[in-house]
Amino acid sequence: MGAVALVAGWLARTRPRGTRIAAVFPDGPQRYFDTVFNDEFCAAHGLLDGPVREDPAGYEAGAPVEGWTRKAMDRAEPAR
Repeated sequence: MGAVALVAGWLARTRPRGTRIAAVFPDGPQRYFDTVFNDEFCAAHGLLDGPVREDPAGYEAGAPVEGWTRKAMDRAEPAR
C-alpha cells in the first residue's frame, strides 16, 4: 500500500498539470495501524532514519538495488 501511494504521488508531481493518476490500493490501512503508520514502530525499525526520497533513483541492469528505483522502459525490450 505504501508503495502504491509513493509512486502515485511521484507520478502526480512529475506529470503535466491536468493529468489524472489512478491508483488501486490492494487493501485498507487497518492492517498497518500498528506498523508503518505508527511512529514508534517506524523509529524502532529504523524507518524514520535518513532522508525520504521523493523521486526514484535510476537503475542500471546488474546494479544492486538499494531502495526506491525505476528503470526507463526501452520499447524494444520485451515485456516480462
